[in-house]
Amino acid sequence: MAATLLESSSKQVSQIALEVGYPSISSLNRNFMFAFRMSPRDWRKLKRTPAIKKKISRNR
Repeated sequence: MAATLLESSSKQVSQIALEVGYPSISSLNRNFMFAFRMSPRDWRKLKRTPAIKKKISRNR
């Protein structure tokens, strides 16, 4: 659920952490890194740049 909120909302990561039940942003970061091998912030950046990714893949 946190991954979906990071992708679709502009809420701060700390606010998302509390909304989905983590006691702190540190807890979310630790679990997110374990599950996705990247920070919530990096996930958000990756998922919010589809136009750039499409351009790169077309040029290869």
